[in-house]
Amino acid sequence: MIPATSTPGTSNIPRQPEQQELIIDANYQFFILALMALQLINSLLIVLLEEPQESVVIVFFVSLSLVLIADAVRRLVRLRQVRLPNQTRRSWVLLLGSLPIPFLILARIAMTYTVFRSLQNSDFLAMGNVVIKKRAQSTLLIAILAAIVILEMGSTLVLGAEAKSPSANIVNANDAIWWALVTVATVGYGDQYPVTLSGRLVGVVIMVAGVGLFSVLTSYFAQWFLKPGAPETDATDAAAPKEITQAEYDTLLRKLEALTALVEQQATGQPASSPALVSAPVTVEDKPVE
Repeated sequence: MIPATSTPGTSNIPRQPEQQELIIDANYQFFILALMALQLINSLLIVLLEEPQESVVIVFFVSLSLVLIADAVRRLVRLRQVRLPNQTRRSWVLLLGSLPIPFLILARIAMTYTVFRSLQNSDFLAMGNVVIKKRAQSTLLIAILAAIVILEMGSTLVLGAEAKSPSANIVNANDAIWWALVTVATVGYGDQYPVTLSGRLVGVVIMVAGVGLFSVLTSYFAQWFLKPGAPETDATDAAAPKEITQAEYDTLLRKLEALTALVEQQATGQPASSPALVSAPVTVEDKPVE
């Protein structure tokens, strides 16, 4: 359940559950926003492209729609728990805009835009802090988004390039997506391969991008296994000095002055005859200084 609260020192206006969720899960929300933008591009490609490239775009269009539908259902369930009828109706609009119908995603984009418009400058700063603080999660979501884009672009481009060759073995969407998947994974079974120059250039780009993506994923999972329960901390919080009270400061200052006087007397060969030093030995960390 997401409470409709406000951040202290920013505004007395309580946030709606959707606004609060945008700030708390900023990484995930930006990822969903990127998928929505990709769905809008896919809607344009479905209209502009012809077979066989159109079939590749349709496969990714339907797959991303399933992800967005699952997200809309999750939002609907959570908002029904807080029993806000107006917010629940908005979630139904999000669910409708996630269906695999070209340009229907515009309804969800418009609804999300209204939520973003209601945010304040302090809310955007808080979202940016969440993204920076959860660097590992941000990197993982960026890598997943990049993998989706590379797979779709690679399979679409290679299928368009190979369709011009009579000796091509990548002839449909199934072949193109399978080839792009094993290539970006740097496996390369060899059962499907490009025979044209443009198709091979696409393969080179996908292989280079695949090496980088899997390096990022390997680093993330290595960190996750090594530190399974370590919370993410902000570097600025770790480097911030601890405050001391005025009494502690005065005590430390008196000890420093006494130690300085003692060192000067010992350096000049004079006995430590000061009554303050003799009657009250100076201690540092509860240990007498001789």
